[in-house]
Amino acid sequence: MGSKPSWMTPRLGEVLARQGLLAEAQVDHLLALQAENGRPIGALAEEHFGVSAEAIEDAWVTQYAHRTRTVDPVTETPR
Repeated sequence: MGSKPSWMTPRLGEVLARQGLLAEAQVDHLLALQAENGRPIGALAEEHFGVSAEAIEDAWVTQYAHRTRTVDPVTETPR
């Protein structure tokens, strides 16, 4: 069983909005900025809306958790 398809993985802006750190309008603003300059949305969120680096890292963890599968150490043997 592999990782989930990328279309199932929430985008970082979506995660930040779900966590209550950004409003949808703020995410839209950051996506427009990102389209203009290609900078990472996390860095833009820090600069424009004061989202902390720790909150960005927590959102990445949440994003990564959606992308990977759960491993049950009781039923699976590590390689």
